[in-house]
Amino acid sequence: MGKQDFLDKLRASLSGNVSARLVEDNVAYYADYINAQLRMGQPEEKVLSGLGDPRLIAKSIITANSGEEYTKSNETSHYSDYRQEKYYTEPREQKLPKMVRVNGWITLAIIILVLVLLVGAVFSLISLFFPLIMMGGIVYFFIKVFRDWLN
Repeated sequence: MGKQDFLDKLRASLSGNVSARLVEDNVAYYADYINAQLRMGQPEEKVLSGLGDPRLIAKSIITANSGEEYTKSNETSHYSDYRQEKYYTEPREQKLPKMVRVNGWITLAIIILVLVLLVGAVFSLISLFFPLIMMGGIVYFFIKVFRDWLN
């Protein structure tokens, strides 16, 4: 069953049991809901199966409105009240980060590259401080030799 079939069955089940305005309000509400879910990327089949049977929905609406007079003297409809209240918000499109799948060999190549860069950085630091360490070692050697010569 598609969206239009769902709405047609809902309309047919409500017609004659509640006022025409209430029929149109509820059909418009469910059309709006389905469209909002579709805009959010939900598959139509999933949205419609989540709503259930339109005849059961119609039965609930009829039961909820039994004995209540729904006339044209009402300035606004239930649906438009719902839309104007703070309860209804248009669904916003969610911006999710895209997941990037990386093959195993690319991951391995990246890990090896990072390790090579780390080893290179360590050897660069050692080569930077090596002359200072050597000079310190030579000075220490001469001080030790000079002390031993004086004693």
